[in-house]
Amino acid sequence: MDKQRFPLYGWIGLALTLGTLGCTAYTRFVPNEGFPYHVARYTTALAWWGYILFVDAWLYRLQGSSLLRGRRRMFWIMLPVSVIVWCWFEFYNFHLRNWHYEGLSPHLWERWLNMLVAFATVIPGVFLTVEWLEAVGLFRRLRAPRLRVSSTLLYLLVLVGVGCVVLPLMFPEERAQYLFALVWVGYVFLLDPINYANGYPSLLGELEQGRLTRLATLFVGGLVCGIWWESWNWWAPTKWVYDAPFTPRIRLFEMPFAGFWGFGPFAWELYAVWHFFRLVFRSSQGGEVKHPVLLEADGPGDGGKLQRDER
Repeated sequence: MDKQRFPLYGWIGLALTLGTLGCTAYTRFVPNEGFPYHVARYTTALAWWGYILFVDAWLYRLQGSSLLRGRRRMFWIMLPVSVIVWCWFEFYNFHLRNWHYEGLSPHLWERWLNMLVAFATVIPGVFLTVEWLEAVGLFRRLRAPRLRVSSTLLYLLVLVGVGCVVLPLMFPEERAQYLFALVWVGYVFLLDPINYANGYPSLLGELEQGRLTRLATLFVGGLVCGIWWESWNWWAPTKWVYDAPFTPRIRLFEMPFAGFWGFGPFAWELYAVWHFFRLVFRSSQGGEVKHPVLLEADGPGDGGKLQRDER
């Protein structure tokens, strides 16, 4: 495939990310002053929107297709789903108390606007990173013996998933804070078997074919995004701070070091949740696909080239 011209919006995205991070760094030395401070208050939202534009443009340059150049409807659907998914994790955090926010605006409307715009970037940011990793061929030939997926295994995984997502809410706060790891993997166990059983893209489907590429790129993509999240958050005047009890004295940026290993399973979870949403969305339409783009196969958000190519 001939490489495409790098779209202008990619350079705009890169400038937005670098400009935002420059303002954030400036506020470390000259806090609470002028235009840079007001920009830095929106570090996560602005930097991630710039990142999304840049990586999407890079993808288009590499493979001639991307979320914004060919699957734009899917991109817009991802945004509210991303907000809903992250708000659901915030619900867990009310009880598990693994992080809190500092430097929030005293104005409720501004606080929520900042949060919602930032939350909307989670799924597209991770999936674009994963698709880029696949586009450059990372782990392309990574394989394993085929997994035999039985009905017993599916039911067992769903049962484990139910336990993982329910148990943390049943313990008192002082003990529940140690159980957030169950939440990061619980929805993989709960939803991925359902996706598999209904013929939707799933990690189990990849393992059944002996393919490890999608699992590996999701894990690495989640870790890459985690490093960006934490490094960009570190100097921001409006940020999250961790109260998690895991390796609290050993930190990289604001994150306890042990917490970085949760970003890989978090990407698996986003993959399972997104395709479960697609399943529910199609079922709610009586089996008729009102938005055909939701079933296109061209990336981790919609099934992926790996599954398309072998069908």
